Amino acid sequence: MILSLWLLAGGLGVCPVRATPAVPAPVPAPLTGEGHPGDPKEDEVIVRSTTIKPPGTTTRIPRREMIERGAVNIGEVLETELGAEIHVGPKDGATLQLGGFDEKSTQVTIEGIPILESYSGFIDLSLFPVGLFSSVELERGIVSVTAGTNTQGGVLTLRLGGGCPTPRLDAFVLTGKPYHGRPLDWRGAVSGCASVGKWTFLGAADWLVSDGYVVSGDLVQTRENASFHEDGGLREGSDQEKRAVTAVTRYEFTPAWTITGLFTFMQAPRSVPVHTRSGFKRYWTMTFYDSFILGLSGRWQPRSSGTARGAQVVFFWHHHKDQLDDWEDLNYTRLSTNPAAFFQSSAYVNDSLGGFGEAGFSFLKRQKLTLGLRYQLQFHSASEKPVPDPGETSGWDSYTEMVDHLATLSAENMLRLGDWRLVQGISGSVMQLVSRQIRDTDYAVDESPMPGIEARLLAEYHLARDWKFSLGLGHKIRYPVFKELFSNRVGGNPDLQPEKALMAEAGFEARRLFHATLKASSRLFYNRVNGLIDRWGDVYENLGDATLAGTESELGWRPDPAFAAFLRYRYLYARDLEHDRPLVNRTPHKLTTGLRLHLRAGFSGGLEVDYRSRKQVEFYDLDDGQYHFADSEGRWLIHARIRYDLKLGAGPDAWLMLSGRNLLDVHYEEGSFEPRPGRELWLTLGASL
Repeated sequence: MILSLWLLAGGLGVCPVRATPAVPAPVPAPLTGEGHPGDPKEDEVIVRSTTIKPPGTTTRIPRREMIERGAVNIGEVLETELGAEIHVGPKDGATLQLGGFDEKSTQVTIEGIPILESYSGFIDLSLFPVGLFSSVELERGIVSVTAGTNTQGGVLTLRLGGGCPTPRLDAFVLTGKPYHGRPLDWRGAVSGCASVGKWTFLGAADWLVSDGYVVSGDLVQTRENASFHEDGGLREGSDQEKRAVTAVTRYEFTPAWTITGLFTFMQAPRSVPVHTRSGFKRYWTMTFYDSFILGLSGRWQPRSSGTARGAQVVFFWHHHKDQLDDWEDLNYTRLSTNPAAFFQSSAYVNDSLGGFGEAGFSFLKRQKLTLGLRYQLQFHSASEKPVPDPGETSGWDSYTEMVDHLATLSAENMLRLGDWRLVQGISGSVMQLVSRQIRDTDYAVDESPMPGIEARLLAEYHLARDWKFSLGLGHKIRYPVFKELFSNRVGGNPDLQPEKALMAEAGFEARRLFHATLKASSRLFYNRVNGLIDRWGDVYENLGDATLAGTESELGWRPDPAFAAFLRYRYLYARDLEHDRPLVNRTPHKLTTGLRLHLRAGFSGGLEVDYRSRKQVEFYDLDDGQYHFADSEGRWLIHARIRYDLKLGAGPDAWLMLSGRNLLDVHYEEGSFEPRPGRELWLTLGASL
């Protein structure tokens, strides 16, 4: 009966939760003086960020729950989260899609410092180990305009936490994906923190060595990039290596003033297998400085009420280098289905630097105004190494050079009126292409500014302390990234314009649904996108109008501190109206259910069942040389784990975990370019000092 009512509420449409229902957060104490019971204190909101969070749309996953999920990196944390799709591949790693929007429509930050790579517009979330962060905040729906542009899908914030009162060091090593009696993958991570006086130090290192994926035993030529050895075996070229190090330093000048420095570098030598359109293996060759991020954040947080309610200033620089070495096998000893294949080595260097400032002001009781200014300057250069004649060598020739910049000015106001909470925000942005050169020759490019306006109106109503209803309207934009504007290999189009989305949502959240142990939420959303940026054949284009609509519903039950269960369902309608077809790589139905429990004597475990319905994919037909569309198969997956924690007297805490992932999956998807890992068995050994 309860489930039927919950699903009915999902169909009627209502809003996502602020805290993950599977592990309900304790009910906050009522405010003293003004404020609604159950609301966080105003100073508690400010101390986390000067950015106003939208009502009822933030899921916060603390470190404790990340560990309970058996996750070792941030990508795994979000795999079963409501509204989230994690796409995993040998080249790009784990990328996040929210609300059916493109991965480039979700902003990812560490404590507000942007970490997305400017060329592609996303980052590999599997490079960040869980032990580094105190919590993960997933904000979806119509997010704050002060977060900047390219947030149609939402915002993912990785939180580092405050100080470190006692030193901590966590380390683990895991191995898995057995194949013919040996593991294909080895992974390890170390993370920790320490405080010395007013200084706090945090750090993490992560590495992965993978021998590849298991693939089909059939040679399939009806899908793009699908070439398999007839006798099966490992997917040639799917081996990969990844290394990442993150270091954070925080200094507290006074209780009100703190400054944080961030340094991250990622190195990911990798190769992509032989495929039908080229007939050669591709290698992304990395160096130590392949990708590094420098960030500096200063925050002022007053300890007393007044007009000024806090401020933050952030500076950042993201440098990324990517080199692609291709070659042609003239003797055709390497499997190839394209005898006309050629090769060209290329290298890309991308830099993104800038900063932003935010300040909060309170002019009325239970009111806060946030003003923000953001600026970002981006550089892109590419060079190529032509195919030499026999007996000759060739050098690297300059090919392209591009520069653009993006600025945003925003204002957002939050006001509480009795049981109502109202948010009004507006921002103006402009992106401009400054220059473009091809082979050292200036290329005519439209330098006209690309202006854009974002706005949102949100209303939230508290019914007693356990029920909350919300309604929102918004307008969001996404600017094209370098890959879409300038890629010389994948149909870059410098004439692209920003895509714009009109957004609407309605929802509810119940902290106590019929019983104190039940929590529920549901959200109905409708987004009409104009000028959607996507591939059409070989070229990126503004495709015209598209619709992204659906519902997200969630039910959580925790009758006992040692037991928690959840059920999550998402329906997504995603259609390209211009060409009357579904948008590719959007899963219409996603159903996830699971439970976590703590047993006696240090044992704990978890089980998740994950269903993804069939979705439309794009493939290349060798017979007619054209792109076509088809439905991929839906799949049921089961993930299970059992963990044993051991306290070694006054020494370290050790833990051992055995986990099985994708237990009902096959070890390949026929004709796919990015083969799934398939059934996996992992053994993890860790310790915490």
